Amino acid sequence: MRKAVQRAPLLGSLGCVLAVFLCLGGPQSAAAQDAESIVRQLEESCGKPRACLREAFVYEGKAIHPLIVKALAGLPADGRAVVTAVDLLAAQGANQFCCGDSFEVSLDEAGRIGASIDLVETFSAAQQPKEDCPEGCWFSYRFIGSTRNDVQVVVTWEKSGGGSTFSALLFLKPRKALIFDGERWSTRLQLTAIGKMNLVAEAETPVTIDGGTVHVGDREIPVAN
Repeated sequence: MRKAVQRAPLLGSLGCVLAVFLCLGGPQSAAAQDAESIVRQLEESCGKPRACLREAFVYEGKAIHPLIVKALAGLPADGRAVVTAVDLLAAQGANQFCCGDSFEVSLDEAGRIGASIDLVETFSAAQQPKEDCPEGCWFSYRFIGSTRNDVQVVVTWEKSGGGSTFSALLFLKPRKALIFDGERWSTRLQLTAIGKMNLVAEAETPVTIDGGTVHVGDREIPVAN
């Protein structure tokens, strides 16, 4: 298996060797790229919004904001997802997940999208004061892919104010839901967290998808519908 040495655009010296290996460095990129050009490139290959969400983890012309993924991942101390669904159309432009230019987007050498947000230096709805993050605070994710039953697999990393780095494996499922927006009911697409597993951030953890099974190290996880 070919390995590529890549450098994280936001995470400083935490680079690592990555093929299907995901480790402490978070989403890596050989070179920083413009977010719009990355999304446009991915959308050209997938076409329709639902297909682009499944195949590339982009929706309505935008990469999924890392704060949306952070909300679904929950606190590092929580072993299970607590916030389990986000209205994607509303969330992508919401003040709660502000702002569209507050994070960096990259592709790894396998063409998988990832995003990083600096929670101290970059203005966002989750911005934290420097004094609470003497070693920096950030959140990042890398989209691994989708199972044949349309479950999206995402690995996250979070650097906390205490200096520790936490990692988790998320299982996400796009589902239609009937939502009332104050004026009328409409069917909207929600990104739903159906599972979470904490990983050891300091250890290399190979994550692969084979049909309906996700391989995490030596462990096989059959993914239910």
